[in-house]
Amino acid sequence: MSTTLALILFLAAVAGNFGGMLALSTFLGPKRRNAVKDEPFDARSLPVGPNEGVFMCAFTWLPCSSSSSQSKSCSCIPGP
Repeated sequence: MSTTLALILFLAAVAGNFGGMLALSTFLGPKRRNAVKDEPFDARSLPVGPNEGVFMCAFTWLPCSSSSSQSKSCSCIPGP
């Protein structure tokens, strides 16, 4: 009997979590919709703005001072 009760409580918690997330996303999500936002994204579409701003990015591993693990940092400089 207690196994069945535990299963029912677990399924109720899962359903409540699902319903709560759905309700929160409805209330807290974006409200304004327009034709541009509703357009599907196509990677083959032509660019709209100027195609400038090339960046060269070099990744290096730097030791982290707070612990023994290492952290990744990126220093980006404008390209030619």
